[in-house]
Amino acid sequence: MSESAARRIDWSTAEVRDGHLSVDLTGAAEKGWVKHFERVLAMLEHGGAGWGDVRVSKSSIRVVDVQEGAAEDLRHLLEGVLQQLNSDRAGDTDGRSLEGERSDAEPDRRAEADLRLLVEFRSFAGQG
Repeated sequence: MSESAARRIDWSTAEVRDGHLSVDLTGAAEKGWVKHFERVLAMLEHGGAGWGDVRVSKSSIRVVDVQEGAAEDLRHLLEGVLQQLNSDRAGDTDGRSLEGERSDAEPDRRAEADLRLLVEFRSFAGQG
């Protein structure tokens, strides 16, 4: 896979609502990309992180229950998965996109936390 064809996380598209991160991916997904992502993620992810389930489709990544202070670790994990996938260039896909469940508890406090997380995730857009 050429460097220009490598899949990337477009941090400038990051959205956070109720602690749920959504961010777009660039580049074309090869056949099997989603399942390969899930397998690599399972190998790299460790319990006790500051976020819930990571869900992926061909065009985006969604992460539920992201806690403040976890953005850099989550970024490191997701970028690591992409780096491995770009290196491997293989897998099979089912193309499913899963949506996280929203929590309406403490909406004002959560909205403030969402905004802080959003600013932090979008700041990754200028970093390589």
